[in-house]
Amino acid sequence: ELGETEIGVSVICPGMVNTPILEGMRAHMDAIGARGGEEVEFMFDVLESGLQTGISADAAAAMVVAAVKSNQFWVLPNGAEHLASVQADFDEMLAAAAPRTEPA
Repeated sequence: ELGETEIGVSVICPGMVNTPILEGMRAHMDAIGARGGEEVEFMFDVLESGLQTGISADAAAAMVVAAVKSNQFWVLPNGAEHLASVQADFDEMLAAAAPRTEPA
């Protein structure tokens, strides 16, 4: 729809980026009294581990700025490791969308 305009679009699909987002999530849940149980704490622990090993926010931002400036559609800061999973999902969608033939 935007192909004939001066408007560019970039889709950013980051993997883990080392930011304080989890601290904000925990603080928000505490503030509204919605702290979860063991499952939520496990999820937070997994996220915390991933965030600590993720790329820096500055590095991710630099990738995004460079992609926008060059009109790059897909931007995968630290997301390339998930490509095999995304490909598997895409292949499954294609198989489900394939025309089915009726038995004779």
